[in-house]
Amino acid sequence: MKTSRTRLVLDTATAYLYVAFFEGEKALGEIYEKGDNDHSATLMKTVATLSDSLGVKAADIDEVIVGVGPGSYTGVRAGVVVAKVFAWTRSVSLKTVSSLALIASSVSQETTVVPCLDARRGNVFYGVYDIENGGLRCVEDDGFASLSVIEDGPYKEALRISSGRPDMQKVFRSTLMHDVEDIHALAPRYLRKTEAERQGG
Repeated sequence: MKTSRTRLVLDTATAYLYVAFFEGEKALGEIYEKGDNDHSATLMKTVATLSDSLGVKAADIDEVIVGVGPGSYTGVRAGVVVAKVFAWTRSVSLKTVSSLALIASSVSQETTVVPCLDARRGNVFYGVYDIENGGLRCVEDDGFASLSVIEDGPYKEALRISSGRPDMQKVFRSTLMHDVEDIHALAPRYLRKTEAERQGG
């Protein structure tokens, strides 16, 4: 009889693809590797490769956790679509977490972290998180701003990073994961209009 949940974690919002399996909070295996703007093409193959190497079957998975952005439009969408399809077809629970929170969790020392992702035209997606007591706490909701605002703002002395292998232990101990009640209604967090929306398409 299973005593803990088998979890699949996905994040495709950044240049790095993250796929991991956990038994409760124990890591079974992880892949964190830089892509070539091709997460939509490589995600399912990566999940299959890792699950096969670990002997984890789709029927074993009880929960899917997905990074919902912000980040690359096509990148974020790839992970969210796969997570939604998997959770729906397998009738398992689905949770979301900020992709910026996943980046922040990679920092080992206790400090304030500002994960930033390039959002083009001198802008960034950013968040503000505290690493404290072995966990992760959101200080300021994820946002979209000019890089100069981050460089000259109240968190200019904080540690600023753009990538990092997630430390899911911090995430599991936080309050940053959210249950998805309506799988079909789940949408990525883009935090800005797409090019088509800006052009009125």
